[in-house]
Amino acid sequence: FGFWKGVTASMWRAMILNAVKLGTYDTVKHTIIDNGYMKDGISCQFTASCIAGFFMSVATTPIDNVKTRIMNQRKGSVQYEGIIDCAKIMFKTEGGFSSFYGGFGPAWARFAPLTIIQLITWEALRKACGFEGV
Repeated sequence: FGFWKGVTASMWRAMILNAVKLGTYDTVKHTIIDNGYMKDGISCQFTASCIAGFFMSVATTPIDNVKTRIMNQRKGSVQYEGIIDCAKIMFKTEGGFSSFYGGFGPAWARFAPLTIIQLITWEALRKACGFEGV
C-alpha cells in the first residue's frame, strides 16, 4: 500500500496542471492574436507556452509541496491525515502562505521548456492533421 501513498494528491495535481496549461495557453494565444501583437505561429506559440508554464507553476507548486510531504511520511509515523491536514500544518508551522511556494523557480524552469515542446508539437500535429483551431 506504500506504493499508493500520495496518489490522491497526485491526481489533484495532474488535473490542476492540465486544466491550467491548456486553458492558459489557449487564452493567452488568442489574446495575443486578437490584439494584433503577433500572428499565429511558432513565436506566438512559444510566448503563450512560456506564460502557461508560469501559471502552471503558480497553480501546482502548492500541491507539489503538499504531495511531497505526504509521500515522504515514513511507514508507521503518520504526520498528516490527508491533503487538507497537511496544508493546515504547513501554513501554521512553516511560515504561512509562502510555505506553499518553496521551489517555485525550479518548477517554472522545468515547466517552461516542457510546455513549449509539448504545445508547439501539438500545434504542428493539429495543423498536419488538418484540424482547425477553435
